[in-house]
Amino acid sequence: MSGRSRERPALAEQPLPLTARLSVLPCRGGEGFLRRLFEPLGYTVQASRHTLDETVPEWGDSRYFSVVLEGQKRLSEFEGLPAGRFRHKDHRFEWTRAEFEAWARGVAERFGYGVRFAPVGEVDAEVGAPTQMAVFSR
Repeated sequence: MSGRSRERPALAEQPLPLTARLSVLPCRGGEGFLRRLFEPLGYTVQASRHTLDETVPEWGDSRYFSVVLEGQKRLSEFEGLPAGRFRHKDHRFEWTRAEFEAWARGVAERFGYGVRFAPVGEVDAEVGAPTQMAVFSR
């Protein structure tokens, strides 16, 4: 669960392919906007625009896209919590807050964004919020 393996350490360092498929995503800014939004976060973006009506091609394209985001993550980039202790019941492993903030600050600096951090969900006095978010702005 900690992303480390005594028996096969090289295996824990292998990147895992992660894919998110968004069947219908409204986006007035077009494919360029989608790329500017997701590529700085380390994703490869595949986007295809939906037509308004396939039977009436002269109506042109809609503002809706099908989007596939592909990225890779290594298990060693996640920190496991002690056995039986999760910040939230469905969490298995996660970055530490410091690791997440370091990553987000690096992305913000590389691409000219400001970044602030906020908890997501009710903050528990012992373990903190169930998760956190980085809000990027220009």
